[in-house]
Amino acid sequence: MPSQLYRSSLPANLLWLLVLLSPFLVLVTATSLGSQARALLHWKSTLQGGQLLASWNIDSRPCNWTGVACSVTRKGRLVITDVHLPDMSLAGPLDVFNFSALGSLATLNLSCNRLNGTIPPAIATLSQLVTLDLTGNLFVGRIPIEMGSMKGLQFLSLSQNQIMSSVPPSLSNLSGLTHLDLRQNKLRGVIPRELGRLEKLRFLELGDNQLSGSIPPSLGNLTRLYHLALYENQLTGSIPPQLGDLRDLVYFSLSNNSLTGTLFFILGNLTKLQYLFLWRNHLSGFIPLEIGNLIEVSNLDLSSNMLTGHIPSTIGNMSNLNILYLFDNELSGSIPPQIGNLLEITNLSLQMNMLGGHIPFSLCNLTKLQSLFLWKNQLSGSIPHEIGNLLEITDLSLHMNMLGGHIPFSLCNLTKL
Repeated sequence: MPSQLYRSSLPANLLWLLVLLSPFLVLVTATSLGSQARALLHWKSTLQGGQLLASWNIDSRPCNWTGVACSVTRKGRLVITDVHLPDMSLAGPLDVFNFSALGSLATLNLSCNRLNGTIPPAIATLSQLVTLDLTGNLFVGRIPIEMGSMKGLQFLSLSQNQIMSSVPPSLSNLSGLTHLDLRQNKLRGVIPRELGRLEKLRFLELGDNQLSGSIPPSLGNLTRLYHLALYENQLTGSIPPQLGDLRDLVYFSLSNNSLTGTLFFILGNLTKLQYLFLWRNHLSGFIPLEIGNLIEVSNLDLSSNMLTGHIPSTIGNMSNLNILYLFDNELSGSIPPQIGNLLEITNLSLQMNMLGGHIPFSLCNLTKLQSLFLWKNQLSGSIPHEIGNLLEITDLSLHMNMLGGHIPFSLCNLTKL
């Protein structure tokens, strides 16, 4: 009987207990937010140049602090979800940042400051993080392999630092990643083939590092990419034909490496391209006719390679071209008159080749030209009188050819030269 009485009175007793403890429960919730605030204040105390964080003090609500945003969880708790402090002149390390106290963070943007030291492996405890931007700081050391456990990440930028490690293959575990920017560091080693597993990736930037080895064919699996940049590294080997499957590419740069082989990987598939930069490599062979399929390209730079053969007439189909750089190759034959169809072009550089024949009259249709460089070829004949129609020209160079005849009086029209 007493036990039955105890069981029947339990709900009532529990209710009274909750009423008595309700102020304490509110205090626990507040303390949770307070502990997050104290973690940020402790980090602030280690920084130099934190004058712009004057609102960060123990007497104010952290949700009102500069660069801090809060959200209410499903359980009704108020937590800090965003720390957004770009370009705040902050200097100091991250190793005192209590990441474990801020496990609710979805955004951490500390870009364009003077933060230094290494990126702590403890940053991987931010399991809810969607955006991590540490661009433009002074971080050294390595990219923590532990970051591969941050499965919620969609945006990751560690660019413009002094990181000297290899690219950890563990980053391939970030299956939701759409943006990966590691440019302008001192990264070395090979590009991990495992990056080809990041099927949601749209932006991949590894330029201006010290990466070596060949371009992994697995990057051809990243069919959602619109930006692929591997420029200014020490990459060797040929361009994998699998990159021709990246049909959504808008920006593509492999310039300033030691790549060999031909351009036939393009095959006219990359029809959304607007920027194609392959300059300063060791590419050889002909410029394929299919390049004329790339009608959206505005900037095309194939300079400083070992390309041979004629400039294909199909280049005249690329009606959106603003810049065409084919200089410092071994191109021969005449300049195709179809170049005169490129009415939007402002910079045309064909110098340092073996081009012959006459300067085509069609070049005089290019009334938006600002620079025309044809020097050090084997051009013959006279300078067309119609060149005086190019009223926007500021730079004109025709020397080291075999031109004859008179200098046309119409050059006097080129008042911007």
